[in-house]
Amino acid sequence: MVLGAVWLRDRIDDGASSSNELRLRCSTELREVCEELVEGREGVDVEFEDPGDTADALAELPAGEDPGFDVWLADASWPAMVADTRRFKKVGGEVLGEPSGVLARSPVVLGVHRTRPAQVTAACGDSADWRCAGAVVRSGSTLGIPSPDRGDGLAVLASAVTDWFDRSTVAVNDFDDPEFSSWFDAISTKARGPALGDLTPLEAGVTTAGRFAMVGALEADVLDLPRSRGVYDAIYPEPVVTADLVLVPAEGVSVDTAIGRLGGANRVGEVLAAAGWRVRGLPTPTGANEDLVLPDGQGTPSPGVLQALRDRWED
Repeated sequence: MVLGAVWLRDRIDDGASSSNELRLRCSTELREVCEELVEGREGVDVEFEDPGDTADALAELPAGEDPGFDVWLADASWPAMVADTRRFKKVGGEVLGEPSGVLARSPVVLGVHRTRPAQVTAACGDSADWRCAGAVVRSGSTLGIPSPDRGDGLAVLASAVTDWFDRSTVAVNDFDDPEFSSWFDAISTKARGPALGDLTPLEAGVTTAGRFAMVGALEADVLDLPRSRGVYDAIYPEPVVTADLVLVPAEGVSVDTAIGRLGGANRVGEVLAAAGWRVRGLPTPTGANEDLVLPDGQGTPSPGVLQALRDRWED
């Protein structure tokens, strides 16, 4: 295990030269961001994988073994879930180092089709939230939620659940509520149904008229696809839930050096802001809700509850 950690540290330590290869693992939904980050950066290799797959592999990885990357750009929920699962399974040692500070944030939005299908009006009245989404889909209408194996999908699902309970302090035994079970089964069954290929539900809803009456997405996704605002009204559910991006180093890797290899914190922030993410110190992206107050944290349930939601989604 010691040799493995030394090997990783030698790949990119504080004195690493720019000739050393930096292996960047990027969450699937961040493909365009990461392609921009590595553009023109010599010695940086990028690969893409759903963070759920990365997290599941890391949860079982023996300490000291190569995780297949030097740094991982993902929502902060994922490294927290890895650590929690490793403790639960009693997998000893560390495979990840301390994540960077939050690089960028994006709140979850619930998109309601501007035509206001009859099922939405009947279930939700003049306003809409995640609670009434269950009634909408039970009436035969359509709902799009990204897979919770993706960073955007996990944040959307967390938003839906905290909105249903009207609190972020949700426990696993809360899922025993029959009313919650009925609601969750309705939205998850409906959202898992359609095959979208490489499209997100938001993209599919914009591409195909009437595909989804309601969609869950990140604000950054809406801003990066401007014509979506002509199709969906963006509602910010409460409590507010955010996706918070961090750069997570493999154990023994310097996250500061890695950020430097990507052009520095300012460049990373500018790339994320250009993609519609909220970055501290930079203007709020055009089209974002400037009056929205973001929570101090992500507003998500605990890592163990998030993992339970992923498991329940697949059942």
